[in-house]
Amino acid sequence: MDRSYQVNRSIMDEMPIDLSWKELEDSTNGFSEGRIIGSGGYGVVYKGVYRNREIAVKKLYHMPGLDEEQFQNELRILTGLRHQNIIRLIGKSYEEQERCVEYNGKLVFAKMVDRVICLEYLHKGSLENHLSDESSGMPWHQRYRIIKGTCEGLKYLHEQSIFHLDLKPANILLDNNMLPKIADFGLSKLFSGTRKSHTTIHFIGTLGYVPPEYIEKGKISNKFDVFSLGVIIIRIISGPDGYSKLSDMSTEKFVQLVHKNWKDRLQTAGLKGESYLDAYCNQVKNCIEIALKCVEKDRHQRPSIGDIVHSLSGSEATIDKLFVVHPLNLCIPFEPDTLIPCQLHLTNNADYETAFRIRPRTPGIFAASDYTGIVPAKSTMTCILTMQKQKQPPSNVDSILIQCLEYSDDLNDLLYDFDSDFDGCHEFHYEMKDVAITSFFDNASQSTEEIFSLQSPDSMDEYGIKDRL
Repeated sequence: MDRSYQVNRSIMDEMPIDLSWKELEDSTNGFSEGRIIGSGGYGVVYKGVYRNREIAVKKLYHMPGLDEEQFQNELRILTGLRHQNIIRLIGKSYEEQERCVEYNGKLVFAKMVDRVICLEYLHKGSLENHLSDESSGMPWHQRYRIIKGTCEGLKYLHEQSIFHLDLKPANILLDNNMLPKIADFGLSKLFSGTRKSHTTIHFIGTLGYVPPEYIEKGKISNKFDVFSLGVIIIRIISGPDGYSKLSDMSTEKFVQLVHKNWKDRLQTAGLKGESYLDAYCNQVKNCIEIALKCVEKDRHQRPSIGDIVHSLSGSEATIDKLFVVHPLNLCIPFEPDTLIPCQLHLTNNADYETAFRIRPRTPGIFAASDYTGIVPAKSTMTCILTMQKQKQPPSNVDSILIQCLEYSDDLNDLLYDFDSDFDGCHEFHYEMKDVAITSFFDNASQSTEEIFSLQSPDSMDEYGIKDRL
């Protein structure tokens, strides 16, 4: 079978393949130092390019006994995992080679086993490189998505009876969209049966992220990871020194300080609507309170990861009701050689104006490439999307991207500078989220409703809808 076909098929199907040592050397420029993107106690990670795809190549150190155990453990766990917040295994390599090595002052030939694990390459690197305090760095909505994604990834692991046992920012990797993925399963354990805790005499994990019951008694349970998660959340919200600040004040004072700092930051970023500002400030407070419960000294007082995810979802409820799009499935009654208008209703339940952009994914189907405008507070706007004349209905179902965010005069100036570049607003920390609706080209009538919070902009005009042809 053609190797490129096998690799492409593997990445699509998420099934790991076997790669030769020669292929790995070629992909990493001979494992050159310039390709190193990370290292740890058990190996070095290189950036590789294989068949025009970027991959992360993790080469384990030669440590007799331990390296084999580490390799097989990580492979066994990664092979069975399928989740958007867990790093994906691409392939592996296990080869024995004779090499000239020094032994008792002499050069001898010995059999060496090279063990390599190939993973998806994540362009933004580790979370460790993105941590900062409340006054700078990532905006709140981005930090929250990292917190939520990490929690959902850990929930999936615990549902598979897997304890990670080395959760820390360095082991949370971020893709181009800052989607978090839990990585480095070398120390992870798969526990079967009904026992809820285990004891070990070998130290695992990283100081600062391991719970007191493990340091004192070697106890391991699913609350080990929950403690690590709590430290991570505190550092995501309040910066690298956030957890150490906690030891200098009461938990109540710490919550108040973090809440105030984020309220100031959100106001500075331009969130003037009270309902929106209050919703996000409450979300900050909820996250920091969850984190403090996670780092309780008594592991029995810590929440389960399922309870944590449920609590986070509850904090989204108010935000998610601020802007409503209807319908989610847009049914278009097709007629040959006819301009066909379609209605899309945008309801703004917030107490501030909301700017929006509607962009069909497929060019040429609709009369405009963008529809942009402003929905007044506490009101509904109906947008008319016009389908171009077509002799035959489009063969594919089309999707339409909708983006929106709180409108302000400052934003108006920014948008004209960026014209059609919505992504430019990331640089100014505007709250953003996307949703897609689907359009069908037949006479079937079906509709549903999508509720989502405020998002990102494009060039908009202050009078409402603006079509850009």
